[in-house]
Amino acid sequence: MPLLRRSLSVLSLGSLTLLSACGCNLVGCFDGLTVALSVAPVGGYRVEARVLGSPAAFVFECPADQDCGARAFFADFTPEVAFITVITSRGTVQREVRPGYTTQQPNGKGCEPRCMQGTVTVESPT
Repeated sequence: MPLLRRSLSVLSLGSLTLLSACGCNLVGCFDGLTVALSVAPVGGYRVEARVLGSPAAFVFECPADQDCGARAFFADFTPEVAFITVITSRGTVQREVRPGYTTQQPNGKGCEPRCMQGTVTVESPT
């Protein structure tokens, strides 16, 4: 039994050394597009994101009784051109946007995962 414990100890130390030598952590990330609103809407709001020719939309809804801030994130949505619709109690704004994307590596250069993320700013209805 002592031999088994010693072997597990060495194996554990070896694994820790290997992990720290790699420098990679286990933080995840998602490909996607963030729509930042120029001003946080008062009350509830809805942000829709779609691509030309597609009837389906990615939808972010913030109920009136919650504070969602002024950002909506659409995971797995990385189009070259997107059509964004912001709907509030003050009206509706529709914009065509051409996001720029950057590659994010939350665990450091050379470590997985790699995610494509972009941000566009759209004015809130006034």
